[in-house]
Amino acid sequence: MRQLKVYVKKTCKTCQKFIKAAEEAGYTVETVEFVDRNALDETKLRDLLKRAGVRPADVLRKRDRHYKELGLDKKLPSDDELIRLMVKYPGLINRPIVVAGKGVWFRPKPDQVLEEGHS
Repeated sequence: MRQLKVYVKKTCKTCQKFIKAAEEAGYTVETVEFVDRNALDETKLRDLLKRAGVRPADVLRKRDRHYKELGLDKKLPSDDELIRLMVKYPGLINRPIVVAGKGVWFRPKPDQVLEEGHS
């Protein structure tokens, strides 16, 4: 069975499009609402970043209102501080976050995950 775990914000159009494409491709999708339920703590976020092979700045969502309010448009803090801010303000994280087997992608296009499979 082909399964995906997708961390989403339920009102996010990009998340909705990804889920629809995955389901149409025959995947079973487990969604986790990470923005409201604080489903990502520092440990989990660090693990996802490591598995995706990216740094926090690589998945920073610049359209979130906190991006400018926190001055991130002027100077980025250390990775550790950025992770703390992302946990406190999860809108700063590009979404959806897709977990398929051992792979993790932040805001992927559906074909990135669905064609590569989930080994």
